[in-house]
Amino acid sequence: MNKRDFSIEFIRVAAMFMIIIDHILCRITFPGVALIIQVCNSGVFLFLFISGFLFGKKEIKNWCEWFKKRCLRILIPLWIFAAIDILIEYLLWHQFYPEHILLYAFNLQGIKVATIGSINLWFVTLIMICYLITPLIQWVKMRSGMFLKAVVTLLIVLQMILAYVTDIGLFGNHTLSWCIIAVLVYGTGYIVGDKILAYSKSYKSMIISLMILLIGVLATVFGKKLLNETVFYERILSVYGMICIDQFLILLFYKLGSYIHNIKLKNIIQHFDRISYEFYIVHGIVISAVTETILRNNGTIIYMFTSVLFSYAAAIILHILCKLPLKTLYKQKR
Repeated sequence: MNKRDFSIEFIRVAAMFMIIIDHILCRITFPGVALIIQVCNSGVFLFLFISGFLFGKKEIKNWCEWFKKRCLRILIPLWIFAAIDILIEYLLWHQFYPEHILLYAFNLQGIKVATIGSINLWFVTLIMICYLITPLIQWVKMRSGMFLKAVVTLLIVLQMILAYVTDIGLFGNHTLSWCIIAVLVYGTGYIVGDKILAYSKSYKSMIISLMILLIGVLATVFGKKLLNETVFYERILSVYGMICIDQFLILLFYKLGSYIHNIKLKNIIQHFDRISYEFYIVHGIVISAVTETILRNNGTIIYMFTSVLFSYAAAIILHILCKLPLKTLYKQKR
């Protein structure tokens, strides 16, 4: 595997751990935790950017077949997890709601949280929407530069308008305006991801990226102090501040990945990359369970350690459970 491919895997694994750390820290308090959460929360945009970048590199001749394959990879682990999640809810809390089955079946748990374990699964709904509009993004990519700039400008203006005129809760606690930003990040990775990653080779570009990062951090920190809980801060300033953080982290992690040559370390990172999706799916319910059983009685350090350890174990189990059905369905498609 070449350095470029491994660097992408490194970014994806880093994003996965950022999101998990974010969700772990949301349940505890200590000085500076809010800033750490803000930085780690940007891991979602890293995932979206990398997904867009990887598909933008491919020559997709049959969009229907491509989408079917993506559905299998996304939905099979989701459905297996959902079956286990619904069963646990019934056995432990004697709760069973038929609509939860429908939400999971059609990947709509991002629109309305279905079960305790689905609170972080809004992303699965969102990424499926990104897949659905990928042919449209490809069409935009083939147009002129002026047309592309006009589309991006229109979407940014629409995002800012929606930030003020609607507070529709979609995809977890995110609003419709936030979702437009998420699609823009995915589209950016798809259309110009290769050009952005190329900046990591230039120290001058890295310095400029670092300056943008500092602007984003300062805007976020001071914005929270001066404008906290306002629409402008919550739905505009904090979101674009996150993008300023992300653009630097993408280049930094990409650069760091190219410096890793130790075979054992590479194997460990590639192992986590293979189970990154399953890790994301299971960590929400695991952290909820660990919070209730361990945090209150054993303290923060043990809580953080066991959250990661149990999430890893659950991800391995889900990955193994998904292997056979995915392998069988892929063979049938061939």
